[in-house]
Amino acid sequence: MSRIQIRNERRHTEIHALRSRGLTIAAIADQLHLNRTTVRRFVRVRSAADLLRATGQGPRGLDRFTPYLVRRWREGCQVAAYLYNEVHTLGYRGSKRTVRRFVQSWRKTNPPPPVRRTLPGPQNLSWLLLRRRCELEDAERLLLTDLCRRSSELAASRRLAQRFMVIVRERRGTQLEQWIADVQSTGPPELRGFSRNLRRDWLAVQAGFTVHWSSGPVEGNINRLKLIKRQMFGRAKFDLLRKRVLLAS
Repeated sequence: MSRIQIRNERRHTEIHALRSRGLTIAAIADQLHLNRTTVRRFVRVRSAADLLRATGQGPRGLDRFTPYLVRRWREGCQVAAYLYNEVHTLGYRGSKRTVRRFVQSWRKTNPPPPVRRTLPGPQNLSWLLLRRRCELEDAERLLLTDLCRRSSELAASRRLAQRFMVIVRERRGTQLEQWIADVQSTGPPELRGFSRNLRRDWLAVQAGFTVHWSSGPVEGNINRLKLIKRQMFGRAKFDLLRKRVLLAS
């Protein structure tokens, strides 16, 4: 027999002995230093065992209903009033306040946050679409595969971007017309706008994608001259600047 059962047996005997002498519930509560509600509960039952059965058969009346409460809580029923009505139908005779206190600790236990993948920004995403697949790291390759699986528009942009990069690297200017036609029919708005801008200077674009000649050496010399001129600004006149340019050549 547990300590709670021994205490209840002793308290039940004392209360019923005083009750048989004609004392009121208030007088018994004052004499034994108990709450009137507690005295009233003991007066209503014939034995301490009946008191335990009335509160749910056990020191804690909700013990035998715990598996049911846990299952209903996980199913989404997290309102103490609804849970009380359900276990009351199953035989629980305790109070609604007890059920509320019983499930209160479950509310304080926060579920783990969902795993969220950090999405790349616009600039990083552009590099993922333009770079060769062999140049990507394993994490970037998995991320790109997942993004293309989630968005058909992104997958189409990836294919069109890779075709364009092949045309640029291998100078396949003859395939540019077909690429622009495919972009206008199936490409996203951003690529359609880019292809329209290519039409504005079509001859120069087609020449840059076809022939091996370029203005790179000329642009390099212009950049070198501008650098020397800025270094000499405010320090010397034109004759010294002319000598430096000639000697640097």
